Amino acid sequence: MALMDQLKKKQVDLAIGATTVTAEREKFSDFSHPFYTTGLGMATNTESTNILSFVKGLFNWQLLHAVSGLVVLLLIIETIIWFFELKKTTSNSVVIR
Repeated sequence: MALMDQLKKKQVDLAIGATTVTAEREKFSDFSHPFYTTGLGMATNTESTNILSFVKGLFNWQLLHAVSGLVVLLLIIETIIWFFELKKTTSNSVVIR
């Protein structure tokens, strides 16, 4: 299904893509005003003007799981590198008494 059809049926709140602005599409969506024409357009649902709903859409459980998984992976890799570097520096250390 096309993005503009999904926007019209309120299945999505935002559509970004190369979209032609027509009078029919202006009835159910709010287009940004171009300052440079590139063929890329952005349209939002005219009823979803609440900033809180936008922020809630950004922070969801899928994003939290992805970020926490990346943090765990980073810590594992960091620990492995630290372990090999620790062996290397302790074996080449000179102790002065």
